Amino acid sequence: MKTFLEEIRLPDEKKILDYLEKVLNVGTISDLLNFDANQKKDHSMSSQMLFNLPLSPQVGAHLYELTQEILQLLEYTDREVSFYISKDSSVNAKTYFNCNEEEPHYVVFNSCLVERLTDGEMRFVIGHELGHLIYRHTMLEFVMDHLYPRFSIR
Repeated sequence: MKTFLEEIRLPDEKKILDYLEKVLNVGTISDLLNFDANQKKDHSMSSQMLFNLPLSPQVGAHLYELTQEILQLLEYTDREVSFYISKDSSVNAKTYFNCNEEEPHYVVFNSCLVERLTDGEMRFVIGHELGHLIYRHTMLEFVMDHLYPRFSIR
């Protein structure tokens, strides 16, 4: 029986992602990058978050509650995900895959996005960003950023 997340996934998206992962040998490269980062105890991702505001029950409580609601709904338990707000004025959000297993993955919402969207729209954005982790899109982007540093799929 298909899970909810398998049912809503577009078959062509999965085929394309599987093809790119195979052609680019994403599994092996990501294993090597992860091994390297964990050996070095790389904290570069957490240091990038210093310029963003972390969501918590005390700061941005309502949005924080929405993130926790969607995490629970999607049953995402692979690793902790920390949510942040940036002062960026574009209407966007971004998911960051963190190869350091001692640290969480990150989702950053631009402040302009948070100011303009309703709760329902924010739930969609949160789910969309978590989908990048669930469906391994962030892994492909992580490897592509290391193979081709000026490359970005967003």
